[in-house]
Amino acid sequence: MSSDTSHLSKLSTEEQLAWYKKELEDKNLIIDSILESTMAGYWDWLIQENTEYLSPTFKKMFGYEDHEMENHPDSWQKIIHPDDLPDVFECFNAHVESKGKVPFSNTVRYTHKDGSTVNVFCSGQVVQWDEEGKPIRMIGAHIDITPLKQIEQQFTLRNNELEDFAYATSHDLKEPLRTISSFIELLGQEGIGDDQKKQYLDIIGQSSKRMTLLIQGLLDHSRIGKELELESVNVGKLLDDLCSDLNHSIEDKQAKIEYAKELATIQAYPTELRTLFQNLVSNGIKFMPEGRKPEIQITHEEDKYFHIFHVKDNGIGILPEKQDKIFKLFARLNPSNDYEGTGIGLTHCKKIAEIHKGSIKVSASGEDGTTFSIYINRVI
Repeated sequence: MSSDTSHLSKLSTEEQLAWYKKELEDKNLIIDSILESTMAGYWDWLIQENTEYLSPTFKKMFGYEDHEMENHPDSWQKIIHPDDLPDVFECFNAHVESKGKVPFSNTVRYTHKDGSTVNVFCSGQVVQWDEEGKPIRMIGAHIDITPLKQIEQQFTLRNNELEDFAYATSHDLKEPLRTISSFIELLGQEGIGDDQKKQYLDIIGQSSKRMTLLIQGLLDHSRIGKELELESVNVGKLLDDLCSDLNHSIEDKQAKIEYAKELATIQAYPTELRTLFQNLVSNGIKFMPEGRKPEIQITHEEDKYFHIFHVKDNGIGILPEKQDKIFKLFARLNPSNDYEGTGIGLTHCKKIAEIHKGSIKVSASGEDGTTFSIYINRVI
């Protein structure tokens, strides 16, 4: 896809229009391929002509194949919930009247081909205006948030966890969608070079991947504790199996994982308990200063009420003033470009400890590691 437009002056008007149409089709094809594995769809509206490109991922969101839905605004207006359509137009008018200062973003309901309801978060922006200040072209993206709505309905947690969930859906999940929308807008501009295109597409791809991981994290979190089966669990054997599965990471980082082979046998929910230890061990391997080999020690003690497991690592540590944040949804204490992850693993750990009628605590630590203490009630 070339960005050289110097030859256009030699073409007729019809040939120029054909060239621009082909250029737009090529860009849309690339964007579609990036969004294919996510819950996002892309649209490009030529307002004054009242034609609208709806990506295959957009149509698939509502159960339609590409050929089953015409590329026209009427297509989505026919399947949007009638009570939500006025709000969309009101939001659009505010966006236009403010010349884009008021963002176009809303949450609406659509009817799927099978009759079910699809909840969608939509974000868009006018990218071209005529000499009279009227909008010419608008682009944007949709994301299917139906799973999040279902989680929200299922949540019967304490108020503070519900607040964390509300923040996650209103901020953390919308941020990558805004990034996608912004760089789709930049990609739609004329005269950008191939290197810029590649950079924009890389950013769109990264944001799409992050958005999908965040949603999957919330889905996983909602499923914790759904199908519980209490069993006698040999924790030493559980750790043997876990280390075997993490063998690639352990060898790659030359990590040392120490625990007693007969650590403890307790009454617990095995799948959830494994997830808890996996998150803590994986974090102990990942959050490590450059050049330091991970060393993780897992020990056990018990009192009258609890089995207590301590997971100690020699990693980067957690400052005391930040320790109250680490168990919140999507909490990230380090830049995302330093350490990969969504910031939900320790939230899983907290919930798992609580369904065992216990808790998880982090000891004060500086730069020489962190100790997590997991309390599992002896009588569940």
